Amino acid sequence: GLSVSTYDSIKAQFNFYRKATKSSTEPTILAVEIGNNETSMTFIKFSDPKKINTHYPKIFALMPVSPTLIRNDAYISYQLPMKSDVNISIHDILGREVNVIVNGKKNPGFYKIRWNGNDKYGKKLSAGTYFIKMKAGDFTHIEKAIIIK
Repeated sequence: GLSVSTYDSIKAQFNFYRKATKSSTEPTILAVEIGNNETSMTFIKFSDPKKINTHYPKIFALMPVSPTLIRNDAYISYQLPMKSDVNISIHDILGREVNVIVNGKKNPGFYKIRWNGNDKYGKKLSAGTYFIKMKAGDFTHIEKAIIIK
């Protein structure tokens, strides 16, 4: 079976999907891919029994970090409308890159990543303001994260 954290992640992605698409109904899950730090879901909707329609996001997006104030782990959700080279990095207040949490080609879909608040060397970052930067194709977006102790 699914662990509680995996179940919570899937439930959060349903809510993320509904918020992003303004859908009031929950789609059927076609596939769930679970990795060490990332869960990816592909949704399908049966609008016509003879036709299966795969739903992907219509736009690129990086959602706000959850929780807003980070003590331990934080969750970063993003979406891709098409297969893309994706880079998600963490930067300190001076703009220096302190960690890269995603770097590679990703399929279209909704993603949620767990970040443990560490730098690229595995050391816990000190309390302060950090920025999560996502680049995918021509899309670039930055969200703020605050680490507290």
